[in-house]
Amino acid sequence: MDALAAFIAKLWRFVSFLPFFFFLFILGIMKGTVIGPIAFAIIVIGNLAVIIGLWTAHVVWTYYCVARTKRFGLVLKVVILICLPVPVLLLPILGIVGSLLGGIGYGYCAPLLATFEAVGQDVKDKFYHCFIDGCWSTIKRSCTVVQDVTDFCFHSYFSYMDELRENLPSHEKPFDIKLSILPCCLLVILVAVPFDVVLITSIAIWKSPYMLFIGWKRLLEDLIGREGPFLETECVPFAGLAIILWPLAVVGAVLAACISSLFLGLYGGIVVHQVWDWLFKSCEVNGRILLRDGLISVKEIEECILKGNCKKLGIKLPAWSLMHCLLTSAKCDTDGLVISDDEELTRMNGPRDKVFEWFIGPLLIMKDQLKKLKLEETEETCLKELVMRCKNELPEEWDSTGFPSSDTVRRAQLQAIIRRLQGIVTSMSQIPTFRRRFMNLVKVLYIEALQARASANHIGGSAIPKHSEKDSPC
Repeated sequence: MDALAAFIAKLWRFVSFLPFFFFLFILGIMKGTVIGPIAFAIIVIGNLAVIIGLWTAHVVWTYYCVARTKRFGLVLKVVILICLPVPVLLLPILGIVGSLLGGIGYGYCAPLLATFEAVGQDVKDKFYHCFIDGCWSTIKRSCTVVQDVTDFCFHSYFSYMDELRENLPSHEKPFDIKLSILPCCLLVILVAVPFDVVLITSIAIWKSPYMLFIGWKRLLEDLIGREGPFLETECVPFAGLAIILWPLAVVGAVLAACISSLFLGLYGGIVVHQVWDWLFKSCEVNGRILLRDGLISVKEIEECILKGNCKKLGIKLPAWSLMHCLLTSAKCDTDGLVISDDEELTRMNGPRDKVFEWFIGPLLIMKDQLKKLKLEETEETCLKELVMRCKNELPEEWDSTGFPSSDTVRRAQLQAIIRRLQGIVTSMSQIPTFRRRFMNLVKVLYIEALQARASANHIGGSAIPKHSEKDSPC
């Protein structure tokens, strides 16, 4: 009888909530109808302006950089130049289609979801937030989407091209392919690419009815049994919304499968964007310390903000933050990386993904290398300036820095770790959202630096020491 009474009580709470749920759903639809076209216009017009406006520059600069690069041999250059028209024509089309779908989906779904989030337990004045939430925030985030696309098309693209045009080290040979295997490669491309696209798309479309009915079946079973997302009362609105919007999720999955058949590598940006929140928090903390110690100057920050010249600061500050994380993790004798006072990142609690392994694997190896080196405190203190000031290409560069150890092998190992960290950060900096988030970080440091300078002038002191590159705290 107790179980029956509990079931009836839960069923009554669910039934009594249905009118409230439909009220929120209709209100969200109305908000999406008003805000959706505005968000859609911002995303579509902004992205199209960026994509179409930079298309000519991308085409010309791509051909120029491929033709001038010394990293590719002659045969490979010819192949790339011949095949370039395909991505040159395809990428803008995909960008336009993505903008249209993203504008429609985000413009209408974001206000709807925000309406349901407004009834959460931690929200005060729920009635007010049901009408307000998701309106202005959706418009602001639409502008952020355009900003991220702009950063990728302008800064990230030209960063890739700059790497392509860099001089090849003397000990490396240009990458090339043999002319004899070129016909076989072309034949494989002509057969494999259409086959993969058609096969993956066909499987996705064929499986879509199964995904639709199996998803509905599972959600309805959870609804009746009050399990899964329906277990907690506050989760019922989102679970009910999932039932209604499940067909859209299936359509999105099919479209994602079609696009991913060509661009699976884009998924890496999502994972790294998630795997790096802690990195920006670490950059903010370490940026304040480096600014206080004079290893970052206000002039460098001004150049980054006003001129957009963040190449040096945008690589060395994250590299030092990663180095600081590795040193802390090595001291703690942990299996993973200590990314905060109470959080550790390991292969067990991280995303089970090849891209995650690409990012975290080298860091774990470098942490073990630092652990074996057993750096002294004076060496760690000096290492801070060496990461920020030196090129770290040859062990002899550290001769005049006052580094405590004269062991050239030890120095070479540390320099190799620094160079590898900078290479990882360089790759990360070319991913969308990195530049926007780093610029926001730099602005925070700039405001704090100005406040510290004003306070120092007021009391007649100096809060930010002026520290030349020749000086060394080692």
